[in-house]
Amino acid sequence: MKKLTLLLDDRTYNVLSELAIQNAVSIESYTQMLLVEELMKSTASPKTVPKPGSFPIQPPKPGPTSEPSRGTIKLHLKGEVIALKTSRNALILLLNQIFEIKPDMVFQLATHPSLKSKSRRLLAQNPSDLYSSAPHLRDLNVRLDNGWYMATNYSHDRIVTLIKNICKLTGLEYGKDVKLTRGD
Repeated sequence: MKKLTLLLDDRTYNVLSELAIQNAVSIESYTQMLLVEELMKSTASPKTVPKPGSFPIQPPKPGPTSEPSRGTIKLHLKGEVIALKTSRNALILLLNQIFEIKPDMVFQLATHPSLKSKSRRLLAQNPSDLYSSAPHLRDLNVRLDNGWYMATNYSHDRIVTLIKNICKLTGLEYGKDVKLTRGD
């Protein structure tokens, strides 16, 4: 550290000496503290480097409260309410119920334009056919009870839209026969 202080000009050395005296440390210790502080600033993001004198670290301030919408998903199916963890599980259950009652509906649902897009299909006999232009998503599927595969990379809102379209195609009335709600 003495070699470093020899490289400083007289003015800088005098300023460092005064600051070291004010902080009751040797000039070498003070210079080392400054170097470590500068090194931390240059190698870490400002969010992770505490400012000098900011210890002890205060606990983070509580953020805005989020609405309790990420609780249970409820599938209302012909008067019965089924609590599930995810809307994806509700879609799987609904499709399994439909295909148990009407096995031939799988072909109509698999090919209907409202249940597929340019890049993905809701249903396919082969999992590799679910995501035609997104091969990195091909593992995001589930095998239904009838042996067909269902794509699972959908948001809650998209799943609600899919369920509404499935209701139209199968003769069910969304809101009366089938409904999906969030809540605890």
